[in-house]
Amino acid sequence: MAAITGVSDYINASSADNITQLDSSKALGKADFLNLLMAELQNQDPLSPMDNKDMILQLAQFSAIEGTQNLNENMDQYIDTANLATASSLIGKQVVYQDIDTGFEMIGSVNKINVVGNTLSMDVDGANVKMYQIKSVYNPPATSE
Repeated sequence: MAAITGVSDYINASSADNITQLDSSKALGKADFLNLLMAELQNQDPLSPMDNKDMILQLAQFSAIEGTQNLNENMDQYIDTANLATASSLIGKQVVYQDIDTGFEMIGSVNKINVVGNTLSMDVDGANVKMYQIKSVYNPPATSE
């Protein structure tokens, strides 16, 4: 078996049985990186092992990637929570929104917030309205009894 000295050699090696083709549109995840690192360590030339600096650099890169992924996940959760809090504060308020079908500005009262998957919308007097359609928000006029 020929010595495999780097990750690119491992990916390009056609004789390895455990290589799976990766779709170029998919990003490598943590497990993929660890699998590649383990394969590189197992298949390195014993007479010319991987330099410790290279190994530490790869581990540092992995740590940085993992940190960035965790930060992105946390930011996505924060944004979802902030959007829900903002939308929830509109319940009972009057809003002016642009109707997507007609282009006209409509006025209505926000009755409830709907969350389906990652999509947030409001029920405005029976109409399904997205946040970007809102033009203005105001308190409903006080009714005298």
